[in-house]
Amino acid sequence: MAILSNIGAALFFIAFILLILCIISFFKKNGKAKQYGRPTVILFMISILLIGMGTTKSEHPVIDFFATLSLSLILFIFFLVLAILSVIKKTGVAKKQFIITAILFVIFVALSSISAPSSEKTTATNKQVASNKAEKKDDKKKEADEKTQKQEDEKRQAEEQARKQEDEKRLADEQARKQQEEQKRLADEQARKQQEEQKRQADEQARKQQEEQKRQTDEQARKQQEEQKRQADEQARKQQEEQKKAQQAQTQPAASNNSNVTYKNCTEVKNAGKAPLYRDQPGYSSKLDRDGDGVACEK
Repeated sequence: MAILSNIGAALFFIAFILLILCIISFFKKNGKAKQYGRPTVILFMISILLIGMGTTKSEHPVIDFFATLSLSLILFIFFLVLAILSVIKKTGVAKKQFIITAILFVIFVALSSISAPSSEKTTATNKQVASNKAEKKDDKKKEADEKTQKQEDEKRQAEEQARKQEDEKRLADEQARKQQEEQKRLADEQARKQQEEQKRQADEQARKQQEEQKRQTDEQARKQQEEQKRQADEQARKQQEEQKKAQQAQTQPAASNNSNVTYKNCTEVKNAGKAPLYRDQPGYSSKLDRDGDGVACEK
């Protein structure tokens, strides 16, 4: 197509030069205006057609064929008009122009006959082109849909990942909170147990101290009572010994009469007024002295 444009531009430049020469001849009136005018018009028409064909982008050679067919038709009409004008004006070139017109007509008919069977091919080609365009369009649409689907999938995966991260963060926070609560509970439980143990030990220590104080007090009281009893018993024994000595001094003459006195039990001793009986007194026997301390029926 670039070659046709260049050829058309060259023909247009030549036609422009011929146009200038035609204008100059017209003003000089030297009879060459018609000689320059006809090729100028033809070259202008051909150059314009070639430039149009060169600048038009076509993917099908059939279009170029129809452009050539149009050019032959235009030239046929142009020379036909010139031939008719020559007949009317009787310029003497009508025969030559009719021959050129006939040749262009034959070319036009031949091209038309060639283009007739090519129309089906053109239609098929156009259908194929349309099909290819539709397929390309479908492919582009499919590609766009796949891209959109991919973007949606990536977005969904990103959202899923973000949600998963939020769930993991929530679980981690929940786990940390549970661990803190468990640690606090264990610490509180440990502190409570320590307090209870300290209180128990303090109570146990206080109880032991109280028991020890009570035991010591009871022991001291018992010892005092025993000491008091011992002293009282010692005092009573001494008094009894003194009384015994006095009685012995008083009853010594009758001692021989009472040496064989016996008592069955302490009641008889008490009724006789002899309680308590000492080991060396008449009527004393080991069965009356149950504790074996040498004093019978002391209670």
